[in-house]
Amino acid sequence: MNRFMLGIILLFPLLAFGQVEVVEVESEGTGPTLAIAINEALMLAVEQHQGKKVGRASIMADTDLKIQASFGDNYFQSPTYMDLVYSKSSGAVSGYEILSKTEDEPGVWSVTLKAKLSRYQPDPSTKRTRIAVLDPRSDVGSYAISGRSIPASQIADALNQRLTNRLTQANKFAVLDRKFDSDASAERAMLQSGDAPLVETSRLGQQLGADYLLVSKVTNFRYSETMHETRATGRKYSTYGGKAALDYRLVNPATQQILSSDTVTTQLSPESSMTTSEVVSYLSDGLAAKVVDRVVNQIYPIMLLSSANGNLVFSQGQGQLSPGDRFKLYSYGDELIDPYTNESLGRTEQYRGIVEIVRVAPNFSYGRPADAGLEGSINLDVEQYVLRERIDLLNPGVESDQEIQELIEAKKKKKKSKEEEW
Repeated sequence: MNRFMLGIILLFPLLAFGQVEVVEVESEGTGPTLAIAINEALMLAVEQHQGKKVGRASIMADTDLKIQASFGDNYFQSPTYMDLVYSKSSGAVSGYEILSKTEDEPGVWSVTLKAKLSRYQPDPSTKRTRIAVLDPRSDVGSYAISGRSIPASQIADALNQRLTNRLTQANKFAVLDRKFDSDASAERAMLQSGDAPLVETSRLGQQLGADYLLVSKVTNFRYSETMHETRATGRKYSTYGGKAALDYRLVNPATQQILSSDTVTTQLSPESSMTTSEVVSYLSDGLAAKVVDRVVNQIYPIMLLSSANGNLVFSQGQGQLSPGDRFKLYSYGDELIDPYTNESLGRTEQYRGIVEIVRVAPNFSYGRPADAGLEGSINLDVEQYVLRERIDLLNPGVESDQEIQELIEAKKKKKKSKEEEW
């Protein structure tokens, strides 16, 4: 039977996150020889502390009897033997100190040692919900932008980058890179090759699985110039316009269940011509902003955290919100249960008014009531509040639902007047 005592001493408690640290572990082992007893103690130290299963032969180094004779009883603490243990353990054991060794009876050795083990300390952000962004797909090989044919792969690269950027900036997810898997595989192969310092091999086995996969498909991506001539004067002029559309799904990779599915669109109508790179950047970012906004708010709705002296503090910051953004504020009501599936349908929500974001910090934001009387009606001791329906994208100056409708009507009249001029 093996006996063990586990004692952990962090040698570098202030080590940066996402780095390799060394810990000391005390353990005991027994065996018919001193070498086997040491091996048993080292195996227990690794398995109990690091959870890394190792076979007997993987730590026990081959003993050279001539070298052992030259060192005597200290052979198993010699640099020569330590180097062999480094190699056999693939860097799991960076060293050890024998605290005591006794031969209790012929053929029964007991050893107590202090092993130095390498351990990878991941960044705390890896504990967040993990999401992987897959390259957007397309049914066509290229898209027409300003008369040029742009490969669909170029559009996919731009969209992937902007989706990744915005999800990362939301500070709510651990965003996993699936675009450069081959590069990551090459790095892992280097660590396993023996060319890297042995302590670095503790980084192996740390690859994370995704809680969600964001899969998407580009269904429209175009930009063109249109020539016009007015009927009254014969004046010629150009207008420019672009549109893009993206279907997306949020999928549970373990069950392949689709958790949400939707289509987002964006468009641009610049007053002057834009370069191809500008068009791709603008449309890609517009699509990414809407996708990430919906995904984040489905999983992590923007909650009101505090309200004091007219200052409202919300649970999202840079990357999701910007000064001038406006949202509708709702208070949560009772939870609704589906009578057929017995699953929660969510909670009822009551509209309370419009809120404007005035200042943004990395992880939270400050807002103010944009509707008269809203401030005095907020009571966080009794209710929870959530932001829905971003309305600043329509017009940053909108103050109410009535003004939104008035703005729409004004745009319709302007368009009709222009058509009559033609």
